[in-house]
Amino acid sequence: MQKFTLLLLSLVLLAPLGIDLYLPTLPQIALGLDTPVSNIQATIPLFLLVMGVGQLITGPLVDNFGRKPIALIGLALYILGSVVAATAAIWPIFLLARLIQGCAVCCTAVVAFSGVRDRLSGDDAARAYGFLNGALN
Repeated sequence: MQKFTLLLLSLVLLAPLGIDLYLPTLPQIALGLDTPVSNIQATIPLFLLVMGVGQLITGPLVDNFGRKPIALIGLALYILGSVVAATAAIWPIFLLARLIQGCAVCCTAVVAFSGVRDRLSGDDAARAYGFLNGALN
């Protein structure tokens, strides 16, 4: 159970990674893209919006196609979004990269929480949900 929970944790941690590591670099990103900091700041709520709304779409996809394919798609999208963000030379490309990352995180988050429902029950499930939710905060 511990290995399974750690696997799910690695999927959930992409959300805080996409926000918490990103925040201290906002001014430098804005400078590098020659855009106002407010534009870069706007990508945070957009990331969260895409992540939240995307779960409405991803949930049924996970049920229809399985956990593993959607998790792998989410990981691939996150890597793609990160590469695009790192190489972006203009603001619209950077915005696109953040939207791709938001889509990726909705995939991995849905897989992680549905994985708990699939494999655990009772106190084990409660502990796993608490652990995963704690990682998000």
